Amino acid sequence: MFQRARVLLSDPAASRFIWGLAFHWYGDPRLEDWPDPGGQVCFENVRHVHEFRPGVHLIMTEACQEATPKLGDWGVGERYGESIIKDLNNWTEGWIDWNLVLDLEGGPNHAGNYCTALIIADIESDELLFQSSYYYMGHFSRYIKPGAFRVACASNRDSLEVTAFLNPDGTLVTVVMNRTAKLQGFRARSAFKLLQIDQELDLLAGVRNVADLCAAPGGWSQVLAMRLLGVGVDGKPLDTRLVEDEVHQSARIVAVDKYKMQPIEGVVQVEGDIT
Repeated sequence: MFQRARVLLSDPAASRFIWGLAFHWYGDPRLEDWPDPGGQVCFENVRHVHEFRPGVHLIMTEACQEATPKLGDWGVGERYGESIIKDLNNWTEGWIDWNLVLDLEGGPNHAGNYCTALIIADIESDELLFQSSYYYMGHFSRYIKPGAFRVACASNRDSLEVTAFLNPDGTLVTVVMNRTAKLQGFRARSAFKLLQIDQELDLLAGVRNVADLCAAPGGWSQVLAMRLLGVGVDGKPLDTRLVEDEVHQSARIVAVDKYKMQPIEGVVQVEGDIT
């Protein structure tokens, strides 16, 4: 990918007509039904193109799991999840599946190039079968809105794959995937960064009641308490009008956790089973 992109983008006559570059996901020797034994995944090649020409838009325009539908196979969904997360984290701006609906054979297809899809239509029973890839795709398409900006996000476990976006309406979206069979604990530590953003954009204006499950220092409850008490991330007072605002004075912040918590200033704590 990078070699071809570099040739095009290095040509002054050609590059002035290029708004963006499209690429596909094929060649993965781990998961394809017709694998290239010498193939590599190479998600970093997408990033290399961005670093070479940051202004060029990158869109993944075709992906599908080859051969006939793999009904109920969660591995297909995990392939989608991995590809979407790693493509987005490497500067991809759009991600398009090849097929939305196919039949039980993986068609119709005039060339016999049968595939699976997010939704499989059983024509005889007049039934739609929603595959794992449909739900994996939904974790991105339902929450990450057009115009969102990707924000820095990292995990302290290799088994947790993550990406995060700030939507135009100010909502912060984090998508996390665990492909292991082991239950992995996860707690978002983005709260203080959100407080920094809020100081510029006033995202939390008008917040009255917040319940923070599995609360911890540095979590949402502490951030909201700091916001309402008028204390910034550096410990310095924010605009005192925030404290005097009657909306903020009437707010209630409740932290709930199964285990005993350290005190959090300005937060009502409740212990108990949250399942």
